[in-house]
Amino acid sequence: MMSNNTSFSAQFKLLFFTLLLSGFSGFAQDKIIKKGGETLEVKILEVGPNEIKYKLFSEPEGPIFIMDKDRIVEVVFENGRIEKYVSPLKDTEFYVDQKKRALKMNFISPLLGYTQVAYEQNLKPGRSYEVSLGIIGLGRNQELEYWNGTTHKENQAGVFGSFGYKFKRVPDFTANNQKYGHILQGFYVKPELMIGYLSNDGFNYDTQTSVKRKTTFGAALVNLGKQWVFSDSFVIDLYGGLGYALKTRSDNDGDYYNSEGRLYGVITGSDDADFAVSGGFRIGFLLK
Repeated sequence: MMSNNTSFSAQFKLLFFTLLLSGFSGFAQDKIIKKGGETLEVKILEVGPNEIKYKLFSEPEGPIFIMDKDRIVEVVFENGRIEKYVSPLKDTEFYVDQKKRALKMNFISPLLGYTQVAYEQNLKPGRSYEVSLGIIGLGRNQELEYWNGTTHKENQAGVFGSFGYKFKRVPDFTANNQKYGHILQGFYVKPELMIGYLSNDGFNYDTQTSVKRKTTFGAALVNLGKQWVFSDSFVIDLYGGLGYALKTRSDNDGDYYNSEGRLYGVITGSDDADFAVSGGFRIGFLLK
């Protein structure tokens, strides 16, 4: 008899604790934390690819709400599990199969007397850095024309380099989880620093002779551009910029007739610190 009572008591306790735990779980709630900082106490009904369906915890018989995941930082489920959400536009998983490096050449630069190549490395969606190297003289020898109609070869030589950081608008578009634009593609703003050395021939009116001029220069620019990527293999980059340049020459005496404003890579208006403009049309290939 005692054994039956003990068994009944154990079963009663088990049923009591089960009901007690069920009661506590009934009071448990999910939480949605929005990007603005607001926290909603809810009962989540469904988690879809792009949205979450829920009811307010305070209105269990109320309407069903739908919220896009783009508006949510994280969800805390009643069992304590936390699920964080990253905007698909900035989620690196959407770009894992894309090449993230590019080697480009300034298509027009050889016609202007130099050759410039650039290397771009993506850091994350919307961010890249770019370094470039220009070889002055590796291209057409620039020809200068004097006031009397005679011409003179500039015989330019030198080198310059630059470093820029790209801030890109990502992506160009999105439509219900369809394939997004390439991680290297789109409109961008690129602050850039440049430094270089140039040696070229100028004409001295005082002595009526050609004189070798040596110039050290630097520039700080802000470029605007648009880059296109085709088949994750080929890239076209069109850009232009505005900023300041500072240059010093080895000789400041005499009157020279040559293209004083051209520094190769940037263009300025005088021999002193001045406004500078830049621009280019680059084509290249993507690298693994």
